[in-house]
Amino acid sequence: MRGVNRAAQMLVGACQDQYDMAMLISGDSDPVPPIREIHSLFSVKKVFVAFPPKRHSKSMAAVAIQALMR
Repeated sequence: MRGVNRAAQMLVGACQDQYDMAMLISGDSDPVPPIREIHSLFSVKKVFVAFPPKRHSKSMAAVAIQALMR
């Protein structure tokens, strides 16, 4: 649940123009909808995703500008 809360905070931050690029570290796909919304509302905002060791989400990698895996 923490990942989706952070992604929701990222959406609020995007609405308030608090950043241009953000990075989320999460191994699940719960944050996918907020990240998709950020990209659809703000084409200039970039969200990068880093996965913890031995965790990976194909749907998260698909919505991220770049996914960092180990």
